[in-house]
Amino acid sequence: LKLAQGKVDQFNDLEFADMKFIFNGEVRANNTISYSSPKIADGLVFNIASLLQEKVDTDASSTDDDQDGLFDVLSYSVEWQGKDLFASVSVMDNYGLDTAQKDIYQDGGKTTRAVATYKIGPVQLGAMWQEYEEQTGTDSNGDGEISDTDGMLLSVAYTFAEKHTLKLQHGQSDIKLDGGEQNYFGYDYKAAKNVTLFAVVGDQSQDADDKDKSYLAGGLKVVF
Repeated sequence: LKLAQGKVDQFNDLEFADMKFIFNGEVRANNTISYSSPKIADGLVFNIASLLQEKVDTDASSTDDDQDGLFDVLSYSVEWQGKDLFASVSVMDNYGLDTAQKDIYQDGGKTTRAVATYKIGPVQLGAMWQEYEEQTGTDSNGDGEISDTDGMLLSVAYTFAEKHTLKLQHGQSDIKLDGGEQNYFGYDYKAAKNVTLFAVVGDQSQDADDKDKSYLAGGLKVVF
C-alpha cells in the first residue's frame, strides 16, 4: 500500500508535509513476506505482502481471536508502471489506523487507495483517492457496523532548465484528522547528481479550533 503511492506525494518523508499526517497506510512494517511479479506487457505488476505480527490480544475472548496468523493482515496492489503513466489500486486489509506495527488490531480496518501520475513533458500531474473502513461495533442484529472516511490528494511538479522544479500539492482527508487539509508549495534546485536544495512553504489545518499550522522550511537532500 505504501509503495503504491508511486511519486504522487511531492513532499514524501518531509517531517511536516508528508501526506501521512492526514492519510493512513504509510507503514514501514517489520516481519513481512512479500512477492512482486515481473512486468507483464511492459508495465503490469502485481504485488502482495503478508504482515506478520507477534502479539497476543489480551482482550480477546479466545486464542482464536489473536491476530498472529500468516495471512491475518494482507496488503496487495495492482500497478501499471509505464514510461509516462503510473497507476495503481491497492488494499491493506485488517490493519489498525495507527501507523506502528504494534497497533495492528483484531478489529482493524480496510484501506483502499487509487493513484495515478502522468508526465507531460516537463510536467508531472498526480491524483490519489483513499478510503478507510473500520468496524466500530455491532447493531441489534449482531452485524458489524462499519464507518468509513476518505480523502483525496492532487499534486503537480514542473521542471525547467533541467535543474529547477516547482511543486504544488493539495490534500483533504477525514481519515486521520476531522476536516484535515494540507496545502504546500515547494522549490527544488538540483545542485549535483545526488544533491538537491529545497524550500517549502504551506499549511495544515483541521476542523478543531486552534489546530492550524503554517510552515516555512529549507533543506539539503543528499541521496547515496
